[in-house]
Amino acid sequence: MMRRQLLGALAVAGLAACAGRRVTAPRNRGPLLWLAQRGSARVYVLGVAEATNQSWQSAPIERAFAASGHLWLETAPPPRDTEAKARYEALIAQLGYRAGRGFYDTLEPAVRDRARGYVVELAIDPSEIEPMQPWLAYYTINGAFWKKYPPPQEVEYLDQTLGARAQQAGKALHYEFPTREDSTRWFAAMTDQVQSQWVTLLLDFLDDQKRGLNDDEGWMTGQPSTRTIDRMRSKTPALYAVLQRDRNIWWARTIRDQLAAGGTHLVVLGMNHVLGPDGVPQQLARIDIAAPEVGDSPAG
Repeated sequence: MMRRQLLGALAVAGLAACAGRRVTAPRNRGPLLWLAQRGSARVYVLGVAEATNQSWQSAPIERAFAASGHLWLETAPPPRDTEAKARYEALIAQLGYRAGRGFYDTLEPAVRDRARGYVVELAIDPSEIEPMQPWLAYYTINGAFWKKYPPPQEVEYLDQTLGARAQQAGKALHYEFPTREDSTRWFAAMTDQVQSQWVTLLLDFLDDQKRGLNDDEGWMTGQPSTRTIDRMRSKTPALYAVLQRDRNIWWARTIRDQLAAGGTHLVVLGMNHVLGPDGVPQQLARIDIAAPEVGDSPAG
């Protein structure tokens, strides 16, 4: 997900599968999946990351998808029609720049020096990036990095895959951010401190990529890495609170509302949103909703 160029890709940190300490789980059990139930209402919660093969398609996931009449994702697809695209681009132009306070002005000193180094390394035109707000400059750096250092293989973005399958099957689609304008406004509302830490997150990921540390696929066997989420909590706590904790609280409350409304739902989130002490399963427990992991039995 870190490779995406979609400006509303809020799962960007959540889907980065980085090497590090892993959640212990039985080998080859498939990706982690949770189930919350109230009466006949059921909500499955699935954490995903980038996939390079089809081994993520476990039997429990297929059963959860088949049973669900509703699919919940973080961010809606980008606009397709000409008018919607024009509105989106106009909003980016409006919110992505701030007179008298550009990219480097907003960054903390240590981050500023690292960002300048990447701008030089990636041959980014300074006149292009300097007027931008950090949340927008993030994507310029990210795009230039993958242009210079192409990924070794194609990856599959599972929110897109499952979203397309749900649409074809006539399932109802719901989003945390129903339009890309919504996610753009969310980015633009981040404080200077959080925006600086957002760039830190990216630069740390790119540093790891050059060191060969971002190729862990343990999440597909139920053993996801916690490297990114652990580092975010300790190194960029303001970003962690906004990007992870607060949004996970929103998801837990939304799942509570889904259980009250009835039906069967599947929630698909970036992996980091289901990990750590503030992940969605933990947030559900804090509002007295049990969400045990789903096993590989037919009943699961």
